[in-house]
Amino acid sequence: MTDEQSKSHVALLAFLSLVVFLGACLGVAGQTPTQAQAQRRPRLVGTVPPPAVMASATSSRGEEVDENDVVRVDTQLITVPIQP
Repeated sequence: MTDEQSKSHVALLAFLSLVVFLGACLGVAGQTPTQAQAQRRPRLVGTVPPPAVMASATSSRGEEVDENDVVRVDTQLITVPIQP
């Protein structure tokens, strides 16, 4: 194989790799989620504290906080479906 043939093979391989990569990207971008995927609940990160810990946190509602105090609030987020 000559040097020129080797360069042309490398160029052809690079071009074909680019075509395959772009085709895969366009195929993934063109997919729309199915109804089951769109309705799936989000993944929970971390753990939910046991009820005893939550009860002790809610019993301190009467305490006052100063301007520079740091307050930790445990929340649970929910998803709200909307119609486009």
